[in-house]
Amino acid sequence: GTRQPHFPIVLVDSYVYPSASPGVWRLDPVSLDTTLITSGGQLVQPDRVAVDRSGIIHVADRVSGVVSIDPNTGAQSVLLSPSALGGRTARGICLAGDSTLAITTVGSNSGAVLSVNPRTREVGVVSQGGLLENPACVTLGPDGALYVGDLSASSAPGTSGSIVRVDASGGQNLFANGGPFRGPFDIAISSHVA
Repeated sequence: GTRQPHFPIVLVDSYVYPSASPGVWRLDPVSLDTTLITSGGQLVQPDRVAVDRSGIIHVADRVSGVVSIDPNTGAQSVLLSPSALGGRTARGICLAGDSTLAITTVGSNSGAVLSVNPRTREVGVVSQGGLLENPACVTLGPDGALYVGDLSASSAPGTSGSIVRVDASGGQNLFANGGPFRGPFDIAISSHVA
């Protein structure tokens, strides 16, 4: 039979009825009951979501930067403002280690992948420019590299988008591009081995 996950699922919605504000929901995977955790506030144009090991929800928001949310109270706080991101726009986000987040940003005609420690708010550049033109999403691969869905990087003629592999030293390789990529919106890597 199908094995059901035993953990809550968190999702970002750009329109919560009736407030018409963006919000963050918790979904019970067994009962399918939904609970609104929070809406509005610092969530203006949320793009992607990640949950750290302590359960704190982090949202990449195009206007507010990176917004952290307490899953129990719904309290929102700006972890990193756009100015703390160097005036860049936060797009993608994922858990990239025991205590770090990887965040993709766009601005100044190039893209970047940043490493952020949510406890200290320390921001480091993992990689920028090069193949990273308009990175929209990021995930951590089983090999420890980051895989970035880029909306325009090194596209094949007549297409847009690619997947860029970024290793721990910041090196970039074109992992995939061409026909099937017309603007990668999000990316995940399955832990299932075929």
